[in-house]
Amino acid sequence: MVPEADAGRTGVAPHDLSASSVGVQSKIGNGTPPCTADGAAARTLPWWGGPLSESDYATLDSSWISREVADEAMLRRVDEYEGRKVVC
Repeated sequence: MVPEADAGRTGVAPHDLSASSVGVQSKIGNGTPPCTADGAAARTLPWWGGPLSESDYATLDSSWISREVADEAMLRRVDEYEGRKVVC
């Protein structure tokens, strides 16, 4: 049961999810299934952006974000125009 304070946050309690609402996204936007045959999540770099620079990794590391975490999150370097296209 969802506590009363949390009930209004999503409107649906986890136990109320029906089979029809689970797995709604059967494919990622690029047409790749979200999981590989062995059940691992599909990992495809986005079309936008480029790899992070050493300076980017140093800045992230100063905020306790390791190179491994940044790479796993697939963080990308974008300029202001490319970033605007991705966000808008």
